[in-house]
Amino acid sequence: MDNNVNPGSTGQEERTAHDRPPMIGNDGKPLTREQIRTSIATYNAGPRGAKAFASIPRALVTILDNLAVGKTAYVKGADGQIQLSRRKDKTIVAA
Repeated sequence: MDNNVNPGSTGQEERTAHDRPPMIGNDGKPLTREQIRTSIATYNAGPRGAKAFASIPRALVTILDNLAVGKTAYVKGADGQIQLSRRKDKTIVAA
């Protein structure tokens, strides 16, 4: 029997950013919060076909694409977590 699962648990509960591993960059190394902020600036600034856009980790692009206006998400970096939210003008801001 698995001792890590609560009785009556389905094992499908939502994980928080504290439980998740840090965001991994395209080079296979964990990203710092500053690198995540840089990726978000690139995401907001350029078109998807730009060469700079290809440098953003695919998992981060998926998180940012699915973030609804007015909602908040947390991404874990190597040096701590960062709060992300989408503004009404559809840009992403990192706090």
